[in-house]
Amino acid sequence: MHPPDRRRVRLAWARAASAGEKFTIEFRVCPPGSGTTRTLRCTGEPGGDDRHTLRGAAIDVTEARQLASALADEKARLQVTLYGIGDAVIATDLQARVNFLNPAAERMLDLPGHEAIGLPLATLLRLVDERSGEPIADPVVACLRSGERTELPDGSTLLGHDGRRFDLAGSAAPLRAGDGSLRGAVLVCQDVTARRAFQRELHHQAAHDHLTGLLNRRAFERALDELVTALHRGPAREHALCFVDLDRFKAVNDTAGHAAGDALLGRVAALLRAGVRGTDVIARLGGDEFALILVDCPQAQAVRVADKLVAAVRSLRFIWEGQVHEIGASIGLVPVTAGSGNVATLTSQADVACYAAKGLGRNRVAVYSPDNEAIAREHREISAADGIRQALEAGRFSLYAQPIVAVGTPESEQYFELLLRMVDGEGRLVPPGAFLPAAERYELMPALDRWAIGHALHTLGPTIAALPALMVSLNLSAGSINDPSFRPWLEAALAQTPVPVARIGFEFAESVAVSNLIAAGDLIQWLRARGCRVALDDFGTGLSSFSYLKHFPVDFVKIDGSFIAALGHGAVDRAIVESLNDIAHRLGVRTIAEGVESSETLGLLQQLGIDYAQGMALGAPVALGEQLAALRELDGGGRPKLKLVR
Repeated sequence: MHPPDRRRVRLAWARAASAGEKFTIEFRVCPPGSGTTRTLRCTGEPGGDDRHTLRGAAIDVTEARQLASALADEKARLQVTLYGIGDAVIATDLQARVNFLNPAAERMLDLPGHEAIGLPLATLLRLVDERSGEPIADPVVACLRSGERTELPDGSTLLGHDGRRFDLAGSAAPLRAGDGSLRGAVLVCQDVTARRAFQRELHHQAAHDHLTGLLNRRAFERALDELVTALHRGPAREHALCFVDLDRFKAVNDTAGHAAGDALLGRVAALLRAGVRGTDVIARLGGDEFALILVDCPQAQAVRVADKLVAAVRSLRFIWEGQVHEIGASIGLVPVTAGSGNVATLTSQADVACYAAKGLGRNRVAVYSPDNEAIAREHREISAADGIRQALEAGRFSLYAQPIVAVGTPESEQYFELLLRMVDGEGRLVPPGAFLPAAERYELMPALDRWAIGHALHTLGPTIAALPALMVSLNLSAGSINDPSFRPWLEAALAQTPVPVARIGFEFAESVAVSNLIAAGDLIQWLRARGCRVALDDFGTGLSSFSYLKHFPVDFVKIDGSFIAALGHGAVDRAIVESLNDIAHRLGVRTIAEGVESSETLGLLQQLGIDYAQGMALGAPVALGEQLAALRELDGGGRPKLKLVR
């Protein structure tokens, strides 16, 4: 017998003998030589009249006690787990009555465990769909009926008795006895309220514009696609797609700052919300562009709604830091029916109609129609803009050179204006008038300026640098003048080119410089400070051309060709050219006559003292590579000779 058990067993036997009663006791024994300990259960009673004699039997219950101990340990671990985990655990009997719930379930149900025991789970667990609010079938009842695991549907929400809501995920599983018979079910739920709220926030952010709270472009196009798809499957319906582009918004953004622009966009978004129904779709596509889908709205009604929106935006008085700003809106409208195209087609048509509204004077609505001349014109310009983008990607541009020649005494310096030309997909040259208007309207001019500068100063830079008498001049657009990133880019380009900056010139059209007075003046001064030459193009076309010369410290003015063409036909034009030349010289600026078409005109320019001339009489624009090859021919003195290719 195991020594620690001896005294306990002796006392039990003594009590049984003295009292004459049966007894049962368990104790451990150590069989000699086995090295193990066994547990015996001894049951006995006093033997006859002799109280000192006991009779009975002993059974080896070692394995049973080990199993019971293991089960007790497992139960303890299970209880610790169930009481410690964050998941709610509820067990029921076959009638779906609660017979167990852990503390997490008590907190979720806001009910102490002892009060819940015996109650039907359906009275405690009110489950609804988070979106529709419709009741959800009891998963425990479904599990008991099927005998299979039953998942909670996505979007399950528990309505608490205290008014709280819990978003739940989980499942009910059957509880079976050792023989496989069903004994009940256990429901395990996780409170996913925070996780689902985070997911909803992520989904909202992915689908909405952070500034206005409206749908973003991707979500809007998805909504439009769903409506278009439904049109092909369901009964006949008609919607209207509207693109809204703000007029004069850029001026507010530039003068009052981005904070003002953001606030103004918020005001416009509120106006649009107020002007349509709750069933309509509103989005901010980016920048100052918005879009609407007027659901179940025939064209005539949609036009009335759009007109009211234009009027509302036009009447908006936006005050920022004491300043009143006014804007407008141009709207392109496209009917959306079963016969309409896909999303890409519809948005393209709405874009075209919106540009047509701008072209017709802004602050108006234009309805898309392929037979409308304004729409057709917009289609042509959009097609031209697409062609420009494709040409940029494919490198289908080239530079042409036109000479600028001294009118009086010949100079050793050879001066050429570099002109941009586009090549179409068939290898044919596209006239400037066929693509430059579209490039200006669709803000592609800065990209074209950079291509021309990069090609001249870097691709052909070594060749130009090898001709010491050659000077080149490149045109700059309003887009580049107003692009904050252009000046740093140009500074890097000038620093990296092998062409000396003193042999590089830039030209600004007078109208561009005047329309961007401060930005143009700053850029002109910056260029001249770095040693570049600057010319003011189309000079004389403005009403106050002379006064602007004081703002623009340029090296050259190029007198507009319209005055030069009429030079020999009247005293007025001659007087204008003479005055332009005289004032320029008094300010230390040299003059260039544009559009010189004849030797007679060249003679008149010489009489007036014009410094330089440019035009077909002196040389047509030719490919820059061809002109450079001609300039590389040397005269006997070893200097480049002026050989103009015509």
